[in-house]
Amino acid sequence: MLRSFGALITFAASTGEALEALKRAGDQFQPFHLILSDIDRQPPDTERDAGLRMIGEIREAGVPLPIVFYIAQPDPAKGVPAGALGITNRPDQLLHLVLDGLARTRQ
Repeated sequence: MLRSFGALITFAASTGEALEALKRAGDQFQPFHLILSDIDRQPPDTERDAGLRMIGEIREAGVPLPIVFYIAQPDPAKGVPAGALGITNRPDQLLHLVLDGLARTRQ
């Protein structure tokens, strides 16, 4: 869906890969505008809360980008994770969160 709007997407399978991609993009003066992530990770980072811990690592690295979580089953009782712009499992809400995040980085 996002590619159909002309978005350039970089995939990272772990927090480490994401941090490396962010660094490379900054070094090449081609910064990212948004981080879209899941909360849990596939191997090698099989921890269920790796995405939540990623927020802290990304902020410690000085990256102020909006972070949106797109997950299978959000828990409404937990709300939006601290430091994230939003969390959803619905494509329509994802589109709104992405557009909101992009508007924030373009200002």
